[in-house]
Amino acid sequence: MKKLELSIKTTSLCNRMCKHCTVRPWMKANPNFHTSIEQIDNLIKYSKESNYHWEYILLSGGEPLLWNNVLEGTRLLYESGICSRLILLTNGLAITTNTLSKIQKIMENVHEFRISRYKDNSENIKLAEEYFGKLRNKYDMPILNVVDRGEHLIPPEEPVADSLPTECTCKAYAMHGDKMWACGPIQSIIIKNSQFPNSHHLWGQHSTVIDKKLFFDDINDDLTHHFACSYCISNAKVAKTLKKAEA
Repeated sequence: MKKLELSIKTTSLCNRMCKHCTVRPWMKANPNFHTSIEQIDNLIKYSKESNYHWEYILLSGGEPLLWNNVLEGTRLLYESGICSRLILLTNGLAITTNTLSKIQKIMENVHEFRISRYKDNSENIKLAEEYFGKLRNKYDMPILNVVDRGEHLIPPEEPVADSLPTECTCKAYAMHGDKMWACGPIQSIIIKNSQFPNSHHLWGQHSTVIDKKLFFDDINDDLTHHFACSYCISNAKVAKTLKKAEA
């Protein structure tokens, strides 16, 4: 079986809203969205019933530290055993002296707590490194991981010529509420570009898609030729043509 990778859009709330963030159209189109505990329970249930084991599950957003179910959601996913690595991706701005006890509990529920480094979160990162820098996961690896995200690629306004079939650098499925998408970035591209149909072969309910459709290889084959891919920064052929801007 191929490796299964999943990104969960935990919430549409964000305390940065970077100008060139590729998820920004999705966040604006889904104000005050939060993944529910029932939806997490369903993911765990259907994954177990279908014998799907995720190589990793990435908790993204928006900003996952603003997810109103972050403590219970991470605990359920971590204890379920449905993934080898549970990763929380954050901008770290919610890490303060007043939230350290909450962050500690979240750290106990993930394999990796990944902070993107920006120009305005150095104090938050310093605090995290001071209090959590020595924590190790079950693989004896540091739980805290700081990565440089100082720049964003500027998404194209027009399709990039000769970029299909795509060279995709993003192999993860995407979960939004009770829907599972075969491609995560395409959600925002479809929202931003109203001429694209909301293609049903790219998403569906857990109850039908996990059992019958989501993991068929021909869906991924279809995506390599999807017109929206010519707008996507996860397409290496597109990315190499783009400029960067400060995040």
